[in-house]
Amino acid sequence: MKIMSLNDAESFVDSHNKLSWDGWTIIQDIQDSDAEYRNDGVYNRETGKWYRRIQYPYIDGTGWELPDSLTKR
Repeated sequence: MKIMSLNDAESFVDSHNKLSWDGWTIIQDIQDSDAEYRNDGVYNRETGKWYRRIQYPYIDGTGWELPDSLTKR
């Protein structure tokens, strides 16, 4: 799924509790007990758990390319 506008991207991120922003990059954190051994692993001090961090960068001039699986709940 491609999101072209910032307004659409902000609405999409606001409607998904697993998504957040890091600058112009959309971030998805997925809980994974093996994440501490992965390059994309991050530790959340609030929850005390490890997560895999997937980044969806802004592609200059074209928007964000997100997997269709994010549209399914």
